[in-house]
Amino acid sequence: MMTDFKWHIEGGTGFIVGVLKNYSKGYFRLVQADFELFDQGGQQVGTVAVQVYGLGPEETWQFRELIANHQAVRARLVKLQSFN
Repeated sequence: MMTDFKWHIEGGTGFIVGVLKNYSKGYFRLVQADFELFDQGGQQVGTVAVQVYGLGPEETWQFRELIANHQAVRARLVKLQSFN
């Protein structure tokens, strides 16, 4: 499992935009990427979980997660989990 993501601002609103890729030969019924959110001063101001249901072998899923916390200016991936 692999993810690539970036912080994106659109209309003053933050988004985490990225890709989850299943490089395995197995099917995952759930994939979850957990992110911590940080403010301008580097303090953690929240968390968000991005989930996809049903990711097959060699499949790619593009995501765009709205961040409602307006204090957040960046994100860090802290955990990537997959469940068969």
